[in-house]
Amino acid sequence: MGDIMKSPKLVIVILILCIFINTNFSSTKKYWQDVQEALYNGLPKTAIESLDRILDIAQKEENYDEWITALTEKIVIEATIQGNKPEEKVKRLKEELVTADVRIKPILQAILAHWYWHYYSRNRYRFMKRTPTEYMTDEDFTTWDLRKLFTEIDSLYQDILGKEKLLTNIPIERLLDFLEPGNTSPEARPTFYDFIAHEALDFYMRAEQSAVLPEDTYEIDANSAAFGPVSEFLNYRPVTEDTVSPKLKVIKIYQSLIKYHKKKKNTEALLDVDLHRLRYVKNVAFGENKNKIYIQRLTELIKQYNNMSLSSWASFYLAKAWAEEDDLVKAYEVAEHGYKRFPGSPGGKSCNAYMTELTQKSLRLTGEKCIPPRPSKMLVSYKNFTRLHFRIIPDTWDAFMEEEKGRPNQIDTLRIKELLSQEPHKEWYVDLPVTDDLKERALEIDLPELDPGYYRVFASWQPDFVNSTMTQHTWLWVSNMTLVTRSNYGIVDGFVLDIMTGEPIKGVEVSQIIEENLKCVYGKKTHTNSIGYFEFKTKDTGYKSAYIHIKKDNDEVFESNMRHAYTYYPSRSHQRTFFFTDRSLYRPGQTIYFKGICVLIDQEENNYEIIPHREITVYFRDTNNQEISKITLMTNEFGSFSGHFVAPADRLTGSMTIYTNEPSGRTAIKVEEYKRPKFFVEIETPKVPSKLNELIEVTGSAMTYSGAPVDNALVQYNVVRTASYPYWWNWYRPYSRYGAKSQVIAHGKIKTDADGNFTISFYAKPDLNISMDDDPRFTYRIHVDVTSPDGETRSGDGSVTLGYSALAITLSTDDQPQNNEQFSIGVATQTLDGVSIPGTTTLQVYRLKEPSEPIPEKFWEYDLHPFKEQSDEDAGEKFSSNWLTWPRDTLVYETSLTTTDNNPRIVTLKLPTGLYKLECSGQDNFGREVRALLPLMVLPDWNDKIFNIKLASLVRVNSNTVEVGKELEVLWGTGYETGRCFIEIEHDNKIIKRYWTKQHETQHTFAFPVTEKYRGGFVVYLTQVSDNRAYLNTLPIYVPWDNKELSISTQTFRDKLRPGEKETITLEIQGKTKYIAAAEIVATMYDFSLDQFYPHSWASFDFFKRYHGSVSSSFING
Repeated sequence: MGDIMKSPKLVIVILILCIFINTNFSSTKKYWQDVQEALYNGLPKTAIESLDRILDIAQKEENYDEWITALTEKIVIEATIQGNKPEEKVKRLKEELVTADVRIKPILQAILAHWYWHYYSRNRYRFMKRTPTEYMTDEDFTTWDLRKLFTEIDSLYQDILGKEKLLTNIPIERLLDFLEPGNTSPEARPTFYDFIAHEALDFYMRAEQSAVLPEDTYEIDANSAAFGPVSEFLNYRPVTEDTVSPKLKVIKIYQSLIKYHKKKKNTEALLDVDLHRLRYVKNVAFGENKNKIYIQRLTELIKQYNNMSLSSWASFYLAKAWAEEDDLVKAYEVAEHGYKRFPGSPGGKSCNAYMTELTQKSLRLTGEKCIPPRPSKMLVSYKNFTRLHFRIIPDTWDAFMEEEKGRPNQIDTLRIKELLSQEPHKEWYVDLPVTDDLKERALEIDLPELDPGYYRVFASWQPDFVNSTMTQHTWLWVSNMTLVTRSNYGIVDGFVLDIMTGEPIKGVEVSQIIEENLKCVYGKKTHTNSIGYFEFKTKDTGYKSAYIHIKKDNDEVFESNMRHAYTYYPSRSHQRTFFFTDRSLYRPGQTIYFKGICVLIDQEENNYEIIPHREITVYFRDTNNQEISKITLMTNEFGSFSGHFVAPADRLTGSMTIYTNEPSGRTAIKVEEYKRPKFFVEIETPKVPSKLNELIEVTGSAMTYSGAPVDNALVQYNVVRTASYPYWWNWYRPYSRYGAKSQVIAHGKIKTDADGNFTISFYAKPDLNISMDDDPRFTYRIHVDVTSPDGETRSGDGSVTLGYSALAITLSTDDQPQNNEQFSIGVATQTLDGVSIPGTTTLQVYRLKEPSEPIPEKFWEYDLHPFKEQSDEDAGEKFSSNWLTWPRDTLVYETSLTTTDNNPRIVTLKLPTGLYKLECSGQDNFGREVRALLPLMVLPDWNDKIFNIKLASLVRVNSNTVEVGKELEVLWGTGYETGRCFIEIEHDNKIIKRYWTKQHETQHTFAFPVTEKYRGGFVVYLTQVSDNRAYLNTLPIYVPWDNKELSISTQTFRDKLRPGEKETITLEIQGKTKYIAAAEIVATMYDFSLDQFYPHSWASFDFFKRYHGSVSSSFING
C-alpha cells in the first residue's frame, strides 16, 4: 500500500548472510566471537561447530531469540557451502520446523515465508512467464509456478495466524534483536501476532496476487460494512464462494486484529490497525462515493482519538482525501489541524510537509517563438503569489555554435546570472489575482513592443532577480519575417513570408547550420526567389539534417528545430501470395483446406497481374516452427492453387502457419482441442422507457444452437456505468475538459429459469459529479458469464443508455450549403438507445454574430477559455478563434416539426452566405425539455473572388475521393482584407503544379481533372500565413482502383436450411467499370459458432498503391 507508517521487518529478508552477531548473549559471547573469527578466516564448517554449541546452550536456557539467530545463521552458511542454492536453505529450515518447539515454530515459519518471497522478488520475471510444467517438484521450490509458490506462502501465514493465542502472549520487545526497526511504536504493534499479521497483510495486498486469482473473485463494496465504523466492520460477513480470495483474507486479518486490541483496550494499536484497514478498503473497494465514506470515517477517528498523537496520521490521510475532492483549502486546514496538535509526531511532520507542498509557489511561462515588432502576449501559470516581475534582455542566439554539442536556446546558470546583471531592455511588474484556492491559475500577460532581435524573457515573484528563489525564463524572436520549412525526399525547402500578411519576400538569405566535428557551423546558403521559396537538395549539400537561418538587412530569424530530408526508397516490383482457408480453427486430425493466389505487384508502374502456371511449394509448420508437411502445386490460368493438410495430433497445439516462400505469403490457423459451443447468450435492450434513479431490469437468455433453453445455469454479471454527452456537446464547449470515469455499480449471481431466461436488476444511479445542465448520457454496460450445469461458460454483453431526458434529437445534413442554394436538414427523434420514436419539435435557425476581423488562434486558448458555452448575454464583442462558440445574432427561420418512428423529417432551406446555429427543441414523455444543436456554414458562391466570412482560413473540397473521369474542386478563402495562399499539387513525389493565389483576391477556387494516371491518388498542399499564424493544409485525394473492383450478388439464397438438405446458391459477378468474361471465386461454409473462439476472416488485396504525399511542413511559430 506504499504505507508511510513503516512496520518492523525481518532483517533476514535484507541480508544474504542473515543475522548480525549479537553481543548481548553473554553466556555464548565466546562462541559468537569464534563464529565471527571462523567466517573471517574462511572456515565455514568451524563456524557451524560453534553455532551448534550456541544452539545447545540457547535451547537449555530457553533463549529463543539467540536460538533463532544461531539457527538462521547456520542454515545460511550450510547453503553457502552447497553452492549458495536457495533450495538448500529452504530444505534445512523445513527440517528444523519438524522438531521445532511450538513457541519457536511460528517464527521459523515466518522466516520461511520471507525466504520464499525474497526469492520471488529477485526472480519475478521468471515466475510471471512460468506456467505449470511436468518438471515442477515439491522438493525444489525454484521449479514452482507462481500459483504454487503463493499457495505455499499463504499456507504458512494461515498456519501462523491460527496460533493467535500463543502469538499474542509474545511481546514484540523479545524479538527486537533480529527485527529491523520501523517508525511505528511498539504500542501500535505490541505483540508478535501484530508483527506476523502485518507481514501477512503485506503479502496478501501485493499486486501479484491478481495473477493467481480464481475466476469468482471477491470484491469489496464501499457501501458495505467493510468500510463502516469498527462496530459494523467486526460484524461484516461477506457472502462469497471465493473463500481463498486474498482480499477476503485481508478483511479477516483486520477483523482479528481489531477484535483483539478492542478487547485488550490497546487504544493506539486499535487506531493503527483501523487506519490501515480504511486505507486498504478505500484503495480496493468499488463504489463512486468511496472517497466520501473514507472522509467520514477518518473524521470520526480524529474526533474519537483526538488526544492521541497517532491521530495526526488520520489528519494527513484526511487532507489527502480532501485534495482528491479538489478542495485544497480544506486539505490545508485539516493538515494544519493535525500538525498543530502533534507537531513532533511522524504524522504531524507529514501534515507539515503536505502543508508546505500545498503552499509551494509555482511559475511557468509559455510564449510564442517568433512575434512581430508590436505589442504581444504571453501566458503565465502561477500559484501562491500575487505580484510577478518581468525583465526582457537581448541575447546572442548563436552562442551555442561555439560549444561542443551545443544546442540552440539552451542557457546555463552562469549565463543567466550574466544576463540578469545587465541593464534590462524592458522591465515591469504585474499584480496577479490571489490564488486563494491553492490551485494553479493561468493568465495572459501583455508584452511591450520590441525591435527585431533575439530576446530572453525572465519572470520572478521577487524583484531581486539575481537572488530570487524562483526565476523562470523563455526566449523569443522578434521579426518582420516568418518561416515555413518542409521536409521531403532528398529536399529541405520552404518559404520566407511577411509575418503579418503572408506575402512572399524575395532576396532573403537562407543558410543551413549543420553539425560538423561536434560543433554547429554554417553550411550552404541560398536566397529566396520571387515567390519567397528556397530549396536545399541533399545531393548538392551533402547533409540530410540542418537548422535554418534567414536574414535580410538587420532582420533575422533562426529555426531551432532541425529539419531533415528523407531518403526515398522506391517500391520494388515483387510477387506475393495470398492464402485463404476454409476456417480459422481446427481440431487435431481435421483436414485444413486452403486456396492461394499469386500476384505480381509493381506500384511504381501501377502494374498488377496474376501469375499463372507457376510451380510453388506450400509448407505447413507447427507452433514451434517445425515442419509438419509440404506440398508442391501449380497455379492455374487465374494464378490460383488449392490443396489441403491434416492438422497434427502428435504435437503441441496452438497457432500454426501455412506459407510459401516464392512468391512469399502466409496465413495462420489455430489447432486446438476445443469443445464446440453448445449455447449462446443474448441480452435484450429494455423496450419500456426507463429513468435515472430507478430500478432497471434487463432480461437475457441462454439458448442452445438447436433452440433449447439452458436452465439452472449460473449467471455472473457486472454493470459498469460510463458517461457521455450529446453528439453536439463538444462543438459548443470545445474547451471543456471532462474525464468521467467508468464505475462498477452492480455485480452478482443469479440462475436461469426453466426457459433459459434471467433478469438482472440494478439501480440506475447517475454520476452526480456531472451537471444535469450538460445533458449527460449514462451507459450501463452489462457483462454476463453464463455457466451451464455441465460446466461450459459463454458470455454476453448488452447496454442501457439513460439520461435526465428520455429523448434524443439529432440534426444532420449531408449537403455543403452555398449562398442561397437549396439544401436539406434531417431531424430525427430517438430513445437514448437509438430506437426511433415519433416526437414534436421546434426548429430554429440563428445567424451568428461575426467579429470585425478574423480571430487568430491563441496557442494557449485551452488554458484560458472558461469551460462553458459562450452565452449571448456575456459574449459582448469578445470572440474566440473557434466560430462554433460565437453568439447568436438574429433568428432567420423557425418551424414546428412532427417526426415519425421510421425516417428523419427532412426540412429544405435556403440561406445566404454566413455562419449559423440550428437549434431543435422538444419534450420527452416525462415533460423534460430536450435540445440538439448543429453548426452550419453557408459558403459563398464558388466563383466569388472575396471571401466574406470572418474566418482566418477555410479550405473545402467537393470530395476526398474522386473517380477517374471526374474533377476535384477546391475552395480556399480567408476573411482577412488581404491574404494569399500557395497551392501545390503533388503526384508520385513530384510537384506537378504550384502557384500563389492573386493579390487582393481572398477567395480562390480551382478544378483539377482526374485521369487514369492518377489512380492511387495525389495530394494538394495549401500554405497560408496571416497575422503570425500558419494554416498548412495537406489534402490526400484518393483515386480508387474501381477498374479492379468486382461486385458479387446472390441470385438464389436461403438463410435457413434443414440438416442434410441440399441447396444451390447462385452468384452473379460483375466488374464495376467493365464487363467480366470469366472469373474464379473462392467460398467457404463453416460453423459460425467457432467465431466465439477465433473469428474467421480473409486477408484483403491491399497491394494497390495509395498515395499520401511526401511533404511535411512546419511553421516556426507553431
